Amino acid sequence: MVDTGQFNPHSQKLIAKTSQRGNHRFALIWSVECGKCGESYGCNSCDFHNRKCPACQGGKESST
Repeated sequence: MVDTGQFNPHSQKLIAKTSQRGNHRFALIWSVECGKCGESYGCNSCDFHNRKCPACQGGKESST
């Protein structure tokens, strides 16, 4: 389980868990902030563990 305030291995911090549906079957949108550049974006809850920043790490664009 991931709690708000935790980081993934790519320095992406979980800011909030929303109730908005993601684009995977059971995923919800989570609000994430990059610990390197400060970019804020949304990602599917099931993708957080390996998500990279879209602004500075070449990650996927925001899911919101």
